[in-house]
Amino acid sequence: MANKFIVWLVVAVVLLGGIWYFGRSGEVVAPKQSMVPYSSVEYKISFEHPSGLYLKEIPNAGTPESPQLAVVLVEDTQVNRDILDGKSELGGEGPTAIAVEVYQNPDGLEAQAWAEQGTDWTVSDEKLTPIVVAGQEGISFNWDGLYQGKSLIVTKGTLAYVFSVTWLTPEDQLIKDFDMVLNSTKLAD
Repeated sequence: MANKFIVWLVVAVVLLGGIWYFGRSGEVVAPKQSMVPYSSVEYKISFEHPSGLYLKEIPNAGTPESPQLAVVLVEDTQVNRDILDGKSELGGEGPTAIAVEVYQNPDGLEAQAWAEQGTDWTVSDEKLTPIVVAGQEGISFNWDGLYQGKSLIVTKGTLAYVFSVTWLTPEDQLIKDFDMVLNSTKLAD
């Protein structure tokens, strides 16, 4: 009887050890996030973003050179919410983010011509990459400042759309989230 107990104990230890070994060596899969829709009828744009991001819409009735609408997406933490909502008493810089800005384009210029006529976009031609967002041809360029960044500009009708993302490392999840936003973007007529 004692021999059977020892055999079963060894079998149980081997099974538990195998489960532990193969469980720890497998890839950890993060929980799948759902996608959250966003749309602005006034600015003729819609997209989806992962539910793990906090969205802050910032309208601006300012000058034509200012964005008429800025939509900022950051990792959904209380600190980031407080920063975007103007409730943070912490000093320092804001978090890495995705930004979607909508500007006036009264002359209906193409993306590169629109960027060249503004003072906010100092990009040399050799840094530009042609892109397509929501069926609209535009330009893309990388930049470096406080964070690494990338911006894409497309125009449609009398509006110009600037999509930007900032990151600390090229592996940051926010870059993948940015691609999801871009791939789901629709621009209405």
